[in-house]
Amino acid sequence: MRTDSEALLIAGVGLAQRCWNRFKNESGWTESTPQKIITHQVGRRHSALLFEKLGLDPAKDYQSFDRLGNVGSVSLPATLALARLEGKIKSGDKTALLGIGSGLVSLMLAVEC
Repeated sequence: MRTDSEALLIAGVGLAQRCWNRFKNESGWTESTPQKIITHQVGRRHSALLFEKLGLDPAKDYQSFDRLGNVGSVSLPATLALARLEGKIKSGDKTALLGIGSGLVSLMLAVEC
């Protein structure tokens, strides 16, 4: 498969920005609401750009790609399970699950654990 990774990154983050605005309208959350944020991203550069463009605090990010790699559609639930297991997310924590896929799809969930 051949892709233009730079163009894909820019298009994916643009899609995430539009989805984030809809997410905030639907959930009533703001950038400061979630205590933790879990994303499906494939590297540090992707995560950094996403957090910058969405106005999110990178300190709230919990990542697993450094340990699990890109596990596709199970990234969000697997990473959420790891965060819970490690005590990084506790009962009552508001957690934003942000999935942005290279097929240019985006899904965002507001979860109170």
